[in-house]
Amino acid sequence: YEERAPPPPRVIWDLRPAGAGLLDRFLTGEHGRKVKVLVRVRGEKRALLDMAHTNAHQAYTQESEKARSRLELLEGLASSLALPAVPEVVECVDISSFQGGDAVGSVAVSRNAGLAKSEYRCFHIKGESVSDFEMMREVIGRRLRQVKKSGDVRLILVDGGRAHLSQVLPLAEGAQDTIFLAAIAKARPEQGLAEERVYTPGSREAVPLDPDSRLMHFISNLRDEAHRF
Repeated sequence: YEERAPPPPRVIWDLRPAGAGLLDRFLTGEHGRKVKVLVRVRGEKRALLDMAHTNAHQAYTQESEKARSRLELLEGLASSLALPAVPEVVECVDISSFQGGDAVGSVAVSRNAGLAKSEYRCFHIKGESVSDFEMMREVIGRRLRQVKKSGDVRLILVDGGRAHLSQVLPLAEGAQDTIFLAAIAKARPEQGLAEERVYTPGSREAVPLDPDSRLMHFISNLRDEAHRF
């Protein structure tokens, strides 16, 4: 109540604290109006308390199931990409330029499989080159300097193919225990590549992911979020 909102005139509680009267007086004095803490209630007040218990239990169960589902997703990601650890943070880096100039790199971030919008970042390209490779190297290098000491196990997805990935791999040397790199390539129907592909270091072949799987949807949605940002 002190941090979120003032208490109502009556607070129903199923615990009997030592000095309950003192708690009444404290809340009353703190908020400038009479507050009564009710304990050992019966009838309608007991029914309200029981309903609060039921709602709290349901909310806890739902959140626990969501957390378990998110963990299973990240464990599946680590297994599919042969990562030595389960990433707490997954992010995607995209490069955009407008009419050949004003290039920016955007970073969309997912923490524990949920979007962490407060951690999104935008990098204005400082270099003179308009090469996608050089711009990606610049952004990845600057991003790595930001996060190398965070202690998070992190997967950074590069929006591009094998060539983009090979360009940025040397930048992550020395952080292989906590920072991993991969790439997501767009579908190219004109080249016979109907689906998006994910590449990992040291392999010429794409990771065999079902395009309709929850895992691929997670990766694609994060890439789309980087584009949007």
